[in-house]
Amino acid sequence: WLENTAGLNYEENQFVVGTPSASVAEYLDKNQRSLIEKTLSEITDRNIKVYFEVHT
Repeated sequence: WLENTAGLNYEENQFVVGTPSASVAEYLDKNQRSLIEKTLSEITDRNIKVYFEVHT
C-alpha cells in the first residue's frame, strides 16, 4: 500500500503523504496511520501526525 506514495511535506510535526488515489489514501488512513505515526514518532522523538492526500 505504500508503493507509489511520497512524502510531500513535513512541517510542525505534521507529515503529509501523497497517494496515487483516494482509495489508497482512505485505506492508509484507516488501517496504517497509527502504525506509521508511532514509527515516525519513535524515530524522531516527536509526536508526529500523518495525513494522506491524493497526489498524482
